[in-house]
This record gives sequence, C-alpha cells and structure tokens, in this order.
Amino acid sequence: MKIFIKNFTLIITSVFLVMFSNNIYALANDGDDGFISISPEEIMKLYKEDEPKANEIFKDKTVKINGTVDGVSKNLYQIKINIKTLNNELIVCEVSSSDKKLSNINAGDDVSIEGVCKGKLGNNVYVTQCVIK
Repeated sequence: MKIFIKNFTLIITSVFLVMFSNNIYALANDGDDGFISISPEEIMKLYKEDEPKANEIFKDKTVKINGTVDGVSKNLYQIKINIKTLNNELIVCEVSSSDKKLSNINAGDDVSIEGVCKGKLGNNVYVTQCVIK
C-alpha cells in the first residue's frame, strides 16, 4: 500500500509539473503578435509563486493585460493606471500623458493595456511604456 501511495504521489506531481511547464511555455510563446497576453490574476500568481521564473518569462517583455481599472493617479512626471486583481493586488501601468484614450479612463472601466513588464516591487507588478488598446 505504501508503494502505491508513493507511486501515485509521484505520478500526480509529475503531471502537475508537466502541466505547469506547458502553461509557462504557452505564456512565453503567445503567438506572432509580439506580446504575451495574460490576466492580472495570472501574472500576479506567477510572480508570487516563483518570482525569478516569472522574471525570466515577463521582465523587459511586452505584455497585454486586460482588467478593471482600480484608479488613475497623475503627478508632474507620470500617469499610472492601477489594475486590481481579485486579491486586491495591483498591476501598476505607467501611461504617457499623450495617450488620447487616457481621458476616457475611470475607475471601474475594463481596459486592455500593452506595455513592458518591469517585474514585481513590493506587492505590485509594474508595467511601463503602456498604451491603452
């Protein structure tokens, strides 16, 4: 019986690892359009589970994130759109003030944003050079 449980555990673990590896590969090779499309929850989950691996996949690469705006903040130097995850964590997206779609963005709006992922800092994932799609 102990051998069965060990073998069963080994098989389940192997299946999980293969599924997870294929998911990571699919994210890193998301078509020919030049960006990785991912939800706020999924990118945050990957960063929380294994930040070095997530950096290998996303850091300094163009990502497309679809989500709901939590808020828009502006200061002298930059404009940030915060996209909230289901766990109230934020994807912080820096947007150029010249983006014409920016004036129509409000908290609660669904948005699609493309930008360069800069990784996780504190509890947030930062995306720069963002364009609202």
